[in-house]
Amino acid sequence: MNLIEKIKKFYYEDHLKQKEIAKIVGKTPSYISQVLSKTDKSKEKEQRHQQSLDRKKAYNNEYWQTYERPCHFSNTKEEYDAFRQSLENDNRYLSTKTEMSDTQLAYCNSRAYHTDKNGNLKLDKSLNATADMPKVINRNNTPLPTQKYKNILCMER
Repeated sequence: MNLIEKIKKFYYEDHLKQKEIAKIVGKTPSYISQVLSKTDKSKEKEQRHQQSLDRKKAYNNEYWQTYERPCHFSNTKEEYDAFRQSLENDNRYLSTKTEMSDTQLAYCNSRAYHTDKNGNLKLDKSLNATADMPKVINRNNTPLPTQKYKNILCMER
C-alpha cells in the first residue's frame, strides 16, 4: 500500500483528522490536504459535519438540563410573589383591552420608565422602543406601584 492510499484510508475509513494523519505518515498537513483535494471529499465532509452537529446537540441538551438560572435579588418570597401577582394582573388587563391609556401602558411597562425630578415618567433611553411608545408621561408625582420591583432579574422556574 503506497503513501497516498494510506492517507486516504486514514482519512476516509479511520476518520482521522489531517493533522493526525500528518503526524503518523511524517508529512505536513498541507501535503495531506493536497493529496485529499485530488479525491472527492464531499461525502466525508458531510458525515463529519453531521457528527459535529450531533455532538453540539448532545452538549446543548446536557447544558440546559443542568443550567441554573442565577437570581440577582435579595427580596423575600412574599415580595417576589407580589411581583408575580402584579405581572399576572397586568397580563389579564392587557388581554381584555383593545386600547389603553399612556398611563396604563407605563404601569404595565414600569421597568421601561423612570421618574424625573418633576414627577413625569420618561422612557429609558437605552431601550429601542417603537415610535408609538410615549417618551414622556405627565403623572403629577403619582408613583407606579410596581417600581419597587424594578431591579428583580430572576424568573420563577
